[in-house]
Amino acid sequence: MARRRERGRATGVAAPDDQHVEFHRGRPSPQAVTAILSKWTAVQSEQTVEERNWAMAAHLSALIAVAGLPFGHVIGPLVVYLIKGHESPFVAQHARASLNYQLTISLAGLVAILIGICGFFGFVFAAASQPEHSAGSAMAGVGFVGAWVFVGAIVVALMLLSLVFIIMGTVAASAGRPYSYPFAIRFVK
Repeated sequence: MARRRERGRATGVAAPDDQHVEFHRGRPSPQAVTAILSKWTAVQSEQTVEERNWAMAAHLSALIAVAGLPFGHVIGPLVVYLIKGHESPFVAQHARASLNYQLTISLAGLVAILIGICGFFGFVFAAASQPEHSAGSAMAGVGFVGAWVFVGAIVVALMLLSLVFIIMGTVAASAGRPYSYPFAIRFVK
């Protein structure tokens, strides 16, 4: 019987502060879960109001680009990371997440611009190769306008989605929770 009980019980896992968590039949004991959750909640509340504000600023500073400052969406999180990143791991994590996301968006934007330029010249050459006032020439013009309307709609949708991600990061920073942007390439680790 004692041997059977030992097999049903895993050796355990190290928890925060090197606390040993006992497992019974593949699940942690209720006492271990309570201890881990209380330590996790304590870690969450360790951030000061200033740290949370700087972490929120790391996300919100990406909106500087809306004011018309070129690459402001990258400069804002970078400034927060350089100023406060060494003082607080919490601020550094949020600034890195925001900076990586903004760099990813910038890279995607540059690729989209290159594709747009190639598409523009493709339509121009297609229209120029058609005889004047032909049905093919008219279809090329309609296709050109339709493609740009479609691309414009996608750009607006992606900008709104990006705004939602920035707001979600800001709310997480305000609550003292970590946040990672979806689809972000980790340039800064």
